[in-house]
Amino acid sequence: MSEWIQRLIESKRAYRSTLAALPFEEKIKLLEKLRKRTLSIQEGRRPNLETAILEGVQSTHSLHQSHPAQRPSSEMSLDITS
Repeated sequence: MSEWIQRLIESKRAYRSTLAALPFEEKIKLLEKLRKRTLSIQEGRRPNLETAILEGVQSTHSLHQSHPAQRPSSEMSLDITS
């Protein structure tokens, strides 16, 4: 194992020991911070509802303006009598 990987592993062990030694209340505070951070990241990934609605309307409008052969099969009538 290379020297830098060994140092990394030792550093992680030391940090885990530090976290394990924290009082319960401090651990809860850390969890709350992590939860807020996670929620913030998730909010950034969610599309804006108004934007999503507008894009959906534009997409539907363009579907109805397109040539029938370009529409999804659910909107096309199929002649299966032949």
